Amino acid sequence: MCSLLSLFYVALIVTLAGGGLAAALCEGRFARRLSEKHPETWREITARKIFFNGGDQDGAATIRYLWSRRYRSLGDVTLNSIANRGFVAVTIVLLALVGWLLIQAAAPQVSLLACFRR
Repeated sequence: MCSLLSLFYVALIVTLAGGGLAAALCEGRFARRLSEKHPETWREITARKIFFNGGDQDGAATIRYLWSRRYRSLGDVTLNSIANRGFVAVTIVLLALVGWLLIQAAAPQVSLLACFRR
């Protein structure tokens, strides 16, 4: 039988996926806007090696710059808006993850298949 908890569980999984996608898209838009409209800042950010010497240095540098909130000093309203949307998406993902973990702790036997059977 499909319970309310099962439906909530499915909603949380969809929210996790959607929020993660939205956060990734916001990060990409943030990086593109920063590289196109503020090339000197972009060069400064991406010149540093962050986590490892071979890999996605630009992504790691962008995330670090985003979390430091130094982008606000650029005065770009669109960049600030993209960053705010990204922070909202990350917050939604974290809240959905906490909800998912609570359901797993309280009722690990929640059946998702019951919601899709007729």
